[in-house]
Amino acid sequence: RLHNVGMSVTRTVLRAFIGYATSLPIPEFRSVEILIDDICRVALPPFLRGLGVSVADVEFDGVPGIEYPPKDARADAVVLYLHGGGFIGTSPSMYATFTGWIAHETACRVVVPDYRLAPEFPYPASLLDAIAVYEAILASGVPAERLFVSGDSGGGNLATSLTVEARRRGLPRPAGLILFSPELSLTLDEASITDNADRDILPWNIPVRPYLGGLDPHDARVSAVDGDLRGFPPALVAFGGE
Repeated sequence: RLHNVGMSVTRTVLRAFIGYATSLPIPEFRSVEILIDDICRVALPPFLRGLGVSVADVEFDGVPGIEYPPKDARADAVVLYLHGGGFIGTSPSMYATFTGWIAHETACRVVVPDYRLAPEFPYPASLLDAIAVYEAILASGVPAERLFVSGDSGGGNLATSLTVEARRRGLPRPAGLILFSPELSLTLDEASITDNADRDILPWNIPVRPYLGGLDPHDARVSAVDGDLRGFPPALVAFGGE
């Protein structure tokens, strides 16, 4: 019972915070983000060092980001992680505990691009940043069969968009996709959203229009459920229950 109460309180608080934060004007919203990002940059590295994971600022083809190399990492094994945030918020630093844990568990270098966000930069800005990093990692000598693309929420959507774009450009497909509660349909009317709205930790009305910038939410470039998935790499999709 105590566990259930804890989950309910966490869900309520996070829903309220996210709902409040996303209702702020963009300058104020970005100010809150910067504050949280600064705190994460100071508070989280000691936790990562306990996992044997380092933190390094990196840049791939002009796109900044953070790399999490674990101790004794294989140089040719990389997880390209695209952070969530509904295309409008969060940062690589805010994901440090999660991406650091992935680095620790997989012994892979985890690269988290600081891709451009809406509404200042609507589609396809974030996708162009993601594909630029993907190409740069391949060009650095990492073979496609040792490169996984991962992401959660909006980042999970971006991971599938990246895969579609890589195929369109004739690039080798990644070894696989690792998706955590990905937004695979930007119509936001799938049963997984509507039937679970009262239990979901996220508010049902996370705005996607600022990201779409007028693009049809059924467009296969942003909604994998409406696309042709033949030839897609193997994918692991993880999602929460109660």
